[in-house]
Amino acid sequence: MKANHARQYPSLETQATEMIRAELAALLEPYWQKIVIVGGSVPALLVKGQPEHLGTLDIDLLVDLKQFQAGEYNLMIKKLEKAGYAKSRDPKTPFRLEKIIGEIIIPVDFLIPIPPLHPMMSFLFDHEENQLSAAAGLSIALHQPIQIEIAGHQINIASLPAILATKGYSINDTRRKDAYDIWYILSHPSDAPHQLGITCRANLEIPGARQGYTRLASFFRSDDDLGPQWVAAFLQSDDLEPEQIMQDAYQRVQSWVETLGI
Repeated sequence: MKANHARQYPSLETQATEMIRAELAALLEPYWQKIVIVGGSVPALLVKGQPEHLGTLDIDLLVDLKQFQAGEYNLMIKKLEKAGYAKSRDPKTPFRLEKIIGEIIIPVDFLIPIPPLHPMMSFLFDHEENQLSAAAGLSIALHQPIQIEIAGHQINIASLPAILATKGYSINDTRRKDAYDIWYILSHPSDAPHQLGITCRANLEIPGARQGYTRLASFFRSDDDLGPQWVAAFLQSDDLEPEQIMQDAYQRVQSWVETLGI
């Protein structure tokens, strides 16, 4: 289960994740045209606001298997294992490698997309000697990823319009951090709902995008709907009342929806 409260994101853990992300930028340099960073790393890397984004406690790597030659994916995994990344011992997460910094364990999940048949559909996919986590909606993140530099290396990262669509598929009561990520993306800069609504509108014909956006919107239909509740529950701010957070989250998503036209 994902951490469901902002206080579960202490700086030491999020800093350790940043260190691993920088290390992966170098280790995976030959593969970055075949891999895209998704998940909570995206707003942490692409959105600049105050207060800063809380970061993430894991790293999600979306793999475009069609780009890999036979045996190449296994060679990549073995390279990471030689660098100290160990396969998860949890039988529920065979798609995960883990790297330890001090006493902090940072999970690195390897994901692949499946057609967006149902928002919550996911399963394990066998590939050569390894398994990957397959989930609906992730194919959108392979569409025009953004190239950024980390620690002197060029990596591929999902765009904000793409990550909003993927969050639409993944958000639920056990993943309240997704609601926070959505709210944060639409909070910075102040005109983000309008600007991202325009950009996302151009993506509506991408398979699965409209479904992701529509499902996201379905959680923010009023200021006391589940989405705003999850944002407030995740933040539990000392500065703002829950009702203020819920109202802000609702208004930002609604502004985005109106501009998007769904």
